[in-house]
Amino acid sequence: MTPNRIPDHRAILLLLTVSCGLMACGFNQPLGNGDPATPLSGAPAAETSAPMQSVPTDPSNRCPCSRAPGRLLPPAGWTCPAAVGAATSASIGPEGGSVSLDTGTEGVPLDIYFPPGALSELTVIKVSEMKGPTPSGFTDYSLLYAVEPTGLSLKVPASLRLPWAIQLQEGVTFSVNPALAVYTSRSAAAGFEKRPDSYTNAGFNQASLDQLGYLFAGYPTSLDPPECNTP
Repeated sequence: MTPNRIPDHRAILLLLTVSCGLMACGFNQPLGNGDPATPLSGAPAAETSAPMQSVPTDPSNRCPCSRAPGRLLPPAGWTCPAAVGAATSASIGPEGGSVSLDTGTEGVPLDIYFPPGALSELTVIKVSEMKGPTPSGFTDYSLLYAVEPTGLSLKVPASLRLPWAIQLQEGVTFSVNPALAVYTSRSAAAGFEKRPDSYTNAGFNQASLDQLGYLFAGYPTSLDPPECNTP
């Protein structure tokens, strides 16, 4: 005798009923009717099992934003824009000169002034935004920049003005960490060192440069609250 077979449409209906029962009744959590798991937009209830992932933020804004990896709780009220690869260059000789890059933030360009005697010959000085994360282990206030030719030593120190790259929401304020300073390195593979004469101004940092290379404004992440960084 041929076994009784459930019509296809009834089998599908039974399968859906069992599935719904497992989701809605198995955990004793009825869907809808004000359940917090139900999307307010009226999206299908099944979507609650795979909510859209988002980066958690800190509404207290205690944790500064940073382009460095490992930030656990970026602030809700301010962001650190990523580099777009902007660059500029200038030919400067022994008589001195300057090179400036409009960073688009804080209303202050990055500026390096080479006094007379800093360069022994005519040199093309190039300043570029470095795409990607800033150095790990630091909370950065600025982008990472390359000043070429990297590794070139100056006979007389140049003067650097380095603007921050931070965007605040209206009404949001923050306290600048007193350890904020300019950090430099002669190569991308070498470690970064704090410029001893670095100081903070309104929206930017200033320091002298005795060689060209990579630079940014920041401070060690160990000075941030513990909850700001990935354990």
